[in-house]
Amino acid sequence: MGFVGIILVMIGIRIIQTFRATGRRAFLWVRARRPFTPRLWLGPDERGFQFLFLGVGILFGVAGSVLAVASILR
Repeated sequence: MGFVGIILVMIGIRIIQTFRATGRRAFLWVRARRPFTPRLWLGPDERGFQFLFLGVGILFGVAGSVLAVASILR
């Protein structure tokens, strides 16, 4: 469990490091496929997509930290 926790923390750190560029790319990708995207994804602007990726990175980091600490305490 500790190894999985460390991997999740590393993934979370990487997502947090690149959340602006990744959010911008996702925003442009969704806008380019406008006829095929549901209305849910057409609402947020570029900053919304960036915050989405920041939140995902934080969730990965917290989940990985919890798993790593839980494996240490066992």
